[in-house]
Amino acid sequence: MVDKQKTILFLCTGNYYRSRFVEALFNRMARERGLAWRAESAGLRVSEHGNIGALSVYAREAMVARGLAIDERMPRSLRIEMLQGADRVIVLSRAEHEPMMAELFPEWKDHVTYWEIGDIQITEPKRAIEAMERNVVELIDELS
Repeated sequence: MVDKQKTILFLCTGNYYRSRFVEALFNRMARERGLAWRAESAGLRVSEHGNIGALSVYAREAMVARGLAIDERMPRSLRIEMLQGADRVIVLSRAEHEPMMAELFPEWKDHVTYWEIGDIQITEPKRAIEAMERNVVELIDELS
């Protein structure tokens, strides 16, 4: 019997750095482990974030260093359909994003998992990338 593929949705503010890195890392690790999971990502405040281009330099550098596929799509804004279609939702920072979830998607704010990985003005990118990597490894192990 083939398992139906499940979706995990990673959210951050701008879908430019954190959620894009964990999406790429999760997808590679899930594929390597033969898991019936795939990741997608979106941002809660994409239009207000001030992204320049498709992907943060920090995410790009970390992805290149790990040999991850780089998706050149532009950041995408979270839509209710994305939440409804996900089997699991992980938001990258409770401190930053729980108020946004409460404002934008109040019925969902308590039905997501929050990690605590701050944006670049809160957590130095090298430390944030390391924390994201640890969290993704733990998640992959949990789903295996």
